[in-house]
Amino acid sequence: MDKSRVAELHAKYSKIVKRVINQMRVPEMHAADLRQDVWIRLLRYDAPKEVRDETAWICQIARNVAYEWLTKSRQRRVHYPIHPAAANVVDFFSARDPHDALRGLHESGLMLDDKTPEEILIAQERQDQIKAAIGRLKPRERQLLELSHAHGLTKPQSQKVMNISPRMALRLTTQSYEKLRVSLNDLRQDK
Repeated sequence: MDKSRVAELHAKYSKIVKRVINQMRVPEMHAADLRQDVWIRLLRYDAPKEVRDETAWICQIARNVAYEWLTKSRQRRVHYPIHPAAANVVDFFSARDPHDALRGLHESGLMLDDKTPEEILIAQERQDQIKAAIGRLKPRERQLLELSHAHGLTKPQSQKVMNISPRMALRLTTQSYEKLRVSLNDLRQDK
């Protein structure tokens, strides 16, 4: 596409492109670069012979640019393995008795022995609340959280284990965190 045509499109659709990029929840520090990438992409490629709706076409290009950036940014994140001191800790997904979980924390050195009985009781209650909230999740949601948090797998590794697409993994993660948030808020309000 020639520069004059891209300049026309930029003058006409720059606000719409900005709105589309912002709706994709791209951090502001990267949004300007992505808006520029939309126009660069238009310069590089020829436009289809007949575009029925220019607005929809440009918006789709902007969404594609933002989606590609978001996907790459997720892959660039560093995933840290579980701390070796936490190896003795009884996993909160599978611990049936809060005393076992506390015993595991003491053995690993992650929980100091100078806790008062009140602090230990509060920790036990919090552990019970978390277990109750996790117990309300669907098995697939619970499995995805367990793979990523308890076993330290990255999102792509968890997706392979569960044999699901990245979109499904994102949906399950979002739903499970929302359910946990609601459950924990409900439990706090009950007290």
